[in-house]
Amino acid sequence: MMHRDWLTYYPDINRVFCLHCMLFGKKSKKAWVSDGFCKFQNGSISLMGHETTDAHVEISLKVKMRELTLPLIPSIVEEKKKQVAFNREIVGHLIEINKYLGYHSLAFQDHREQCSLNSYYKSSNKRRGTKELSFISWQRQNLLINALAQEILSIIKFEIQNAKFFSISIDSTFDISKREQVSFVIRYTKEEKVFERLISIKESIFTTGQALFDLFIKVMEYKLDWKTFLVGHKTVMEQPACKVNTMGYRQKSKRLDLIITSTVGSCAKAVDLFGNMEKLFTFISCSKKRISMYREKQKKLYPNARIKALKKVETTRGMSQAFTTVLETLDSILETLEDIKSFEGQVDFKTDKNVSIVLNALSDESDSSSSNYSVVENESINESQKRTFSKLKLIKTRLRSTMIQDRLEDLMIISCESNIKTDTDKIIDNIATRSSVLTKAMTY
Repeated sequence: MMHRDWLTYYPDINRVFCLHCMLFGKKSKKAWVSDGFCKFQNGSISLMGHETTDAHVEISLKVKMRELTLPLIPSIVEEKKKQVAFNREIVGHLIEINKYLGYHSLAFQDHREQCSLNSYYKSSNKRRGTKELSFISWQRQNLLINALAQEILSIIKFEIQNAKFFSISIDSTFDISKREQVSFVIRYTKEEKVFERLISIKESIFTTGQALFDLFIKVMEYKLDWKTFLVGHKTVMEQPACKVNTMGYRQKSKRLDLIITSTVGSCAKAVDLFGNMEKLFTFISCSKKRISMYREKQKKLYPNARIKALKKVETTRGMSQAFTTVLETLDSILETLEDIKSFEGQVDFKTDKNVSIVLNALSDESDSSSSNYSVVENESINESQKRTFSKLKLIKTRLRSTMIQDRLEDLMIISCESNIKTDTDKIIDNIATRSSVLTKAMTY
């Protein structure tokens, strides 16, 4: 008896079929594919006649080849996964390198073109050909920088959507390439703190009010999608009323300015805040002994923190830094004043009176919500010691004047927002969507 693996029988209709021809046949006979064979008295002759036809032999060979190669498929898939994991690991290391260079405003390419590593890389590329996938070409470098900047912007966008208050500031700087660079910085509240984030930097030939306003609208729609997430959804009846009105924006801005000024001016504690901070600075800073006592109290109460010094209040922005220092070292200030009152107040009535005034002022201010002061004050509470505008101007002097605008903008965002923690896997997934080649090389 001969075993035929291509033969299959259906008992419901009492017919036999050719399984191979049913699956892969295009020119097979209808009796063996759709109708079925039922003339069993001539079965042996018919079976031999069908299995010797050219169409059946070709299909059977195709089936046998697939059966032989089938065990190789899992190993091929496993090898592809290993290669994808290796590619993602390489890109992950390149992203970390880009972070370090971008955070510290360092050059991505040295000016020395005779490096041995550079020549080795060029010669190896020539040997492998142009079809070899490379992650360190200048195109891939720009792609990595852009993906990292987009991840930072997505985090900023998410924080802005959940913020109660936000405002946008525009600043222009004439850089070393003799181009006017307009930077857009958004300020918002999060967890009772105020943060400043750079969201875009654009080149603008004109700096008139209308030109800056048009540029502002484009940046907000492209970077933040503010009509959807920040302004809110409008009905058909509300849309005509929500059209851009430059005069209306000016009136609302002026009205908000007057409201804030009037609100702060009506609060006695807010008015006295500047005077109390000046009294505290003058009282402690006028004596080397008092300054030493203040530092020793900080070392005792905050052993792992950096020693801070009281700042003189000269401007509104400086007021924020001075007030932040007082809030962060309030316990050490109170203990310092108590010691001064104990040692110096017993022999000097004026010193005892001044200490009592400062202590009462600090007690009243510490009971108030510090977040309200932070929102009203201009200076943001941020990990960076320098304001974003000052840092922008510093970075621009270090960048090359021949750099394209998109790369400049991405590097500025990476450098200014170095304190934002990014997800490397999300950045890699973003890079993988940029082209079909990268999708194949970096997607499981």
